[in-house]
Amino acid sequence: MIFQKLQEFRKSIYEYLGTGKDAVFELMDAVLTSPSISSYVSLSMNPLFRRKWSSIYEGLRDSRPARGKLMKLMVQEIPTGL
Repeated sequence: MIFQKLQEFRKSIYEYLGTGKDAVFELMDAVLTSPSISSYVSLSMNPLFRRKWSSIYEGLRDSRPARGKLMKLMVQEIPTGL
């Protein structure tokens, strides 16, 4: 159940990333799993980023995320009643 919810959450995020979403999504995974980040090039060497290092720049340049929708999606995941 938790795994399915995570998959749905990631799918929703992916849909809101706009153009260049494949590279941006892989970049996001690389950021989340890297113990330290010294440069974009170091992120491109993360096994979860399966593209050429220049795709990072292209993806960030081309991406036009739906910021409002992403924020709403993330706020919905904050636990309440703590």
